[in-house]
Parts: sequence; structure tokens; C-alpha cells
Amino acid sequence: MDPNIQTQTPQSQPVNPVLQQAPVQPQPQVQPTPQPASGGGKKWLKIVLLLLVLVILAVAGFFGYSYFNASKTYNAGVYNYPTSAPTTPTPTEVVNPKDTTDSAIDSDNKVVDQELNNLNTDINGVDQSLNDKQTNLQ
Repeated sequence: MDPNIQTQTPQSQPVNPVLQQAPVQPQPQVQPTPQPASGGGKKWLKIVLLLLVLVILAVAGFFGYSYFNASKTYNAGVYNYPTSAPTTPTPTEVVNPKDTTDSAIDSDNKVVDQELNNLNTDINGVDQSLNDKQTNLQ
């Protein structure tokens, strides 16, 4: 080789990543997952859930019916009524409507006064019984 001849080595140039592109590789195709032809699993699950809901409703209905249909007993407190016998007004004297003398009118007036007093006593007893309060309601 001749010493005067210089060998030139190619100079490396900077690589611009935008200009230099990698070769495009195709994307692998995605295979769809196989589905059961009839969808029988979901159908049976729906049927089982429906039956379970119906059984729960039937049990709840039975207990609700038996609870609301049961006879209820109420234990009210016993009220002790007064033991005195009610008084019935009976005239003390017989009034004669044909007798119009002063003594007969005075006698009739006394009978009417006695009857009104008896009526007032009865009314006071009724008022007292209406004002009574029941203390034990169990």
C-alpha cells in the first residue's frame, strides 16, 4: 500500500430518532373466547334465584299470616263497681189529683221535694261514677 494514500473512514452521523423508524411489526390477532352455544349456565342460575325468592316470600307470608291471624287477649284491669244497690224512687205518699185543699197541696209539695232530693242524690252518684279514673290498665 501506498503511504501517501489515506484511507478514509466513513464518519458516523448522528441518528435522528424521528427519521429512523423501526420496522412495523403486525399486532397479534386476539382470538375471541368461546361462548357456550345455549347459555344454559345463566339460565339455570336465574331459575334457581327465582325459586329461592319465591320460597323466601312463601315462608315470610306464612309467618305473617299466622302472626296477624292469632287471637289476641287483652287483660284489662278489673273495675270494682260500687256495691250499693241503686235506689229507685218510690213515692212516699199517694197524690190524689182530685184533692185541691191547702193541706193536700202542701202534702203533694213535700212529696215532690222528697222525690227531687232523691233525684239529686242519684245524679250526684252518676256524676261521681263518670269522674272515676281507672288506675290499672293492664
